[in-house]
Amino acid sequence: LWVAEAFRRQGIGRRLMDAAEELAAEMHIEFLSLDVLADNEPARRLYEGLGFTDLEPPPVPVPNWLRGALSLGKALAPPGVTAEGSTEMRPM
Repeated sequence: LWVAEAFRRQGIGRRLMDAAEELAAEMHIEFLSLDVLADNEPARRLYEGLGFTDLEPPPVPVPNWLRGALSLGKALAPPGVTAEGSTEMRPM
């Protein structure tokens, strides 16, 4: 995911990720993963804010510049099920 600098900080990345998650859930994909540069703080904050977590955390603290890319992942709820596990009511 990349957003041109002139359009950053406007929620575009979040909306794109929300759309990707919705499409993935409709396709019955249960888990999303992505890679992000460890020192890309704005992107990491976005992904972590969306519930992605580090899939390979180091056993000891390591500076981000030394880690290179991070692998982040997130389990998805099936369509119609909220993150808390309850069924979502949809209008007919």
